[in-house]
Amino acid sequence: MYSFPSTFILYGSIPSSMANGTEPSGPGTKVPFEAIGIAGCAIIGVSCLITAIGFTGYAHEGYSMLNHMISELGMPSESPLAWVFNIGLMAGSVLMMVFIWGTRVTLPSRAGSLARVLCIMSGIGGFLVGVFPADGNILAHGLSAMVFFFGGAVTVAIFSIAIARQQDVRVGKWLSIAGIGVAACFAAFLIDMFVFTPKFKLTDIDSLEMLATLRPAGFWSMAFLEWLPLIGVLAWLSLAAVDSLVRNRRQ
Repeated sequence: MYSFPSTFILYGSIPSSMANGTEPSGPGTKVPFEAIGIAGCAIIGVSCLITAIGFTGYAHEGYSMLNHMISELGMPSESPLAWVFNIGLMAGSVLMMVFIWGTRVTLPSRAGSLARVLCIMSGIGGFLVGVFPADGNILAHGLSAMVFFFGGAVTVAIFSIAIARQQDVRVGKWLSIAGIGVAACFAAFLIDMFVFTPKFKLTDIDSLEMLATLRPAGFWSMAFLEWLPLIGVLAWLSLAAVDSLVRNRRQ
């Protein structure tokens, strides 16, 4: 039985060359969808780093993930390089959605299909976070961020289940264990935000204006916990892409 090569992306039908057991050529041969996912993760990560280096906060302080929210990187009022973050987030989100769509080849199960739909919705939320900076349209920004965080938590959990239940293993099952940890990071941030930090709301302009007074000098749990799921999901998706790329090229 012929197994799909990792170069088969964004096509719903099987080229005749594949049916004969040969590699597709011509327009059916594209960049591996896993490589697109790795590029998306890298763009988001690098854009965050570049923007943080040029950051000057309300108190003219440097950026620290220990006590600054992610959204502050995209706020022109605090971040001179906000455009780098916002464009990087939008570009990276698009590439990540392409990657997720490509996983229909490696995770064709119902759970995988459900996770893909939810993940693309979460990716749209992430894209819109870049479109609507918090100091430009706090309501649209906050709602977009919540779509990303709530969607991300559920998506990673369902993808982890789909990976664990594979019969024809195309993605390493160890990723299901790591995925549960990433989903827990999403949950920890949401719980901290809604239960332990009720005064701060991502959809309230008053909360934005309270940033300077709310922010502790050294460590702010909500800011740190917001970074954990972003770092976790970027690392998890990158590892999943590398695992899929290596594993399926061997088949």
